[in-house]
Amino acid sequence: MALADFLPGAVPALTHVPASGHVQLGELSGINHEGGTVALEVSLSFEQHPQGAIVTLFAHDLTSRKKMESQRAALESQLRESQKMQAIGTMAGGIAHDFNNIISAILGNVELARGDIRADTPAAISLTEIDKAGRRARDLVRQILAFSRHEPPRRLALQLADVVLETVRLLKVTLPPQVQLLLDLDPHTPPILADATQIQQVLLNLCTNAIQAIGKSSGTVRLELRRCQVDHAPGTASHSPLTGESICLTVSDTGPGMSDVVLQRVFEPFFTTKPVGQGTGLGLSVVHGIMRTHQGSVQAVSTPGKGSSFTLFFPASPVALTVSPTTEETAMPAISEQAGSGQRVMYVDDDEALVFLVKRLLTRQGYAVTTHTDPRLALAAVRADPTHWHLVVTDFNMPGYSGIDLIRAIKAVRPELPVALASGYVTPEIERDALVAGANALIHKPNDVDELCGIVQKLLAKSDGDNSIG
Repeated sequence: MALADFLPGAVPALTHVPASGHVQLGELSGINHEGGTVALEVSLSFEQHPQGAIVTLFAHDLTSRKKMESQRAALESQLRESQKMQAIGTMAGGIAHDFNNIISAILGNVELARGDIRADTPAAISLTEIDKAGRRARDLVRQILAFSRHEPPRRLALQLADVVLETVRLLKVTLPPQVQLLLDLDPHTPPILADATQIQQVLLNLCTNAIQAIGKSSGTVRLELRRCQVDHAPGTASHSPLTGESICLTVSDTGPGMSDVVLQRVFEPFFTTKPVGQGTGLGLSVVHGIMRTHQGSVQAVSTPGKGSSFTLFFPASPVALTVSPTTEETAMPAISEQAGSGQRVMYVDDDEALVFLVKRLLTRQGYAVTTHTDPRLALAAVRADPTHWHLVVTDFNMPGYSGIDLIRAIKAVRPELPVALASGYVTPEIERDALVAGANALIHKPNDVDELCGIVQKLLAKSDGDNSIG
């Protein structure tokens, strides 16, 4: 093979041959015996002899180095994506906390307004719609918080069909007009033990991928729920065996499908077929991970040109389960119109809208309410007259002085004084710290105002100063 055939980029250098010396040509593209391109680091050495000039060419194959550089660049890109996702999660958690307070004020004022008008008026219908929208916003905030905190799954008995319907309701808001969403749900599938928020995240990931796969063409996304019998671990997506009766949930689309090569790698972290900046490659790996934590598995099937389907396999529970709502609600005693009889209640929250709401709410219930937006002033009021107060309710997340700090300080002044902690997102860590500090109850914001009234009524009815989380 002539030099021009093997390394055409080096030929011009030969026309400027020095008397002697070494010339570094740098990186050039060479051509191998198969006609393919190979990266080479090239240098020329010139020597003059009586018999003539001798030119020596040195070519170092850069294939391995290029591969390593490519892998390093890919890892750096993955790290940047991971850091970006972490930052987004942190930011989303902070925003969700602020939304919690806003939604609490909306839902609470709706309840107060309902008490001021007749149920058969047009205004009452409008309040019902506001309440529905507020509850949807509340559930969405909970999902954002659960995602950003990466909490372990909290499994409850639930019907998968309910989770599917809730997910579909969220999807329809952004569903492209050319994509049709079809449901085929067996209403008689037994309940499973699962974390509703995580299963909804799985479905949102799968449905979003299906919608994006269809693109701008017309197509269909189908969700099918049924019982199935599994004799072995389906597919290669799960390493834990799953046998016997299972609950199968399939998400299929009429998109372009995937090749066998893509199908084999589809659950790998950071693997994506989307253009740079349009996908992190984390969606399906998250699906795989969540299914493993639920002792289930996921199977992907695809045919190029005919679409793809992802089937989630959940183990059926061997015992009868009592189905819980997909969003946690705490059972409270019935609230009377005038539950209080002048008991002195202090409410502490840095959000003025919530302070205004709770004061109106508890005053209407018959309590004498004092509010503070500064926890330090609240503590000073307790210290000034510890026996004056019958109950303190404090928010958890306040700048510079948390609700748990306030509880700890109040209990040091008067241990038997009932104190409740309110939080928009009660994690196991918050619950543990509240218990250690001496909290008598936890209030989930933004829940129905009945929960707040119920806890206040229950704590004030106690006379034994019980320090258990309720």
